[in-house]
Amino acid sequence: MSFQFMPIYTGDYHRDTRHLTTEEHGAYFLLLIHCWDQKGPVPLDERRQCGIVNARSGGEIESLRRVLNEFFVQMADGWYNKRMMEEVAKAEHISSSRRRGGLEKARRMRDAVRHAHAVLEQNISNASAGTPTPTPTKEKSKEKDTSPSAPENVSQKVWRDWLVIRKAKKAPVTETVIDGIRREAHKANLSLEAALQISAENNWSGFKASWLEKIPATADAPWKGAINL
Repeated sequence: MSFQFMPIYTGDYHRDTRHLTTEEHGAYFLLLIHCWDQKGPVPLDERRQCGIVNARSGGEIESLRRVLNEFFVQMADGWYNKRMMEEVAKAEHISSSRRRGGLEKARRMRDAVRHAHAVLEQNISNASAGTPTPTPTKEKSKEKDTSPSAPENVSQKVWRDWLVIRKAKKAPVTETVIDGIRREAHKANLSLEAALQISAENNWSGFKASWLEKIPATADAPWKGAINL
C-alpha cells in the first residue's frame, strides 16, 4: 500500500537529471514510483524491471540499465535509490507518530463522551423517579433549549452523544447545521447517523468529509463499516 503522495523536489531533480533523454526520464520516474509504492528496492530480475517501466525495445531496455547504474545502488535484495529510501523512512516515521497520537486522542474522546453520556442517563433516570433537582440560577433559567429533536434514522444514543459535544462548545444546533452535516456525510457515502457518531468519537462539533483522512483506520473503531467507499 502506497503513501498518500510521493514528494518530488523539482529543483534537485532537474539539477541531477538535465542530461537524461525523455526516455530515460520516463524510466527513472517510474522506478522511483515503484520504490515509493512498494517501500523497497527495484527488483534484481531484469524482466520485472522492464515490466515496471514498460520497456520493450532494445533501446528502452538500455535506457533502463543506464538509469539503474547511475541513480541506483545494487544490493543483495534489489536496486536502491538513496534519496527515495530516506523519504520512505521519513514518511513511515511521520505516519507512525500520527497513528499513535490519533489512537490516544480517540481513546480520550471516547472516555469523555462515555462519561458525559453516563451523567446524562443518570439525570434522565433521576427525573423519571421524581428526584429533586437543584433550582437553576437566574442566568440559566433564561436559557431555552432550541435544539431540534433527533433527525429521522438517527438513534437517540448517537444524537445525545453529539449534543454533549455541541453544548460543551457552546454551538447551537439548528436545521441548517444538520443539513450541512447531511450534505458532507453524503459526500463521504455515509449516513447522517454515522457522520454524527464519528463526530462524537472525535470531539467534533461539526463534520466534513475531508476530516476522515485525519482518523487512523483502527480495527476497534465502533463506526468502522459505516463507511462504504
